Amino acid sequence: MRWPCLIALASVVVLFVVSCTNLARPPEVSPALVANARGDHTDANVLANGRKLFVSRCLECHSLPSATQHSRDEWPYLVNRMSGRANLSASEQAAIVAYLRAASLTGAAPP
Repeated sequence: MRWPCLIALASVVVLFVVSCTNLARPPEVSPALVANARGDHTDANVLANGRKLFVSRCLECHSLPSATQHSRDEWPYLVNRMSGRANLSASEQAAIVAYLRAASLTGAAPP
């Protein structure tokens, strides 16, 4: 009687974890993404660094949100709010924000 309950509980936990995970990869730095960043006077090198930091540092605490989950105007506040916990320098924070602002207009990359 105990095993069916444990199996059911484990199944629910696994389904919950999987449903909360974003399996889409963050968009690669592309000409479209660079074009989206022109208004912020950001180049491809900054965007590439921002993407690398986003993938490596943000995953330390949580799964990666889709770049389109928030608007380009929401990302600076959100990254600033989490930058202390992630121990981000000002330049790292700026690179992540630049990447997310540009990526929020591009959409998610195909899997």
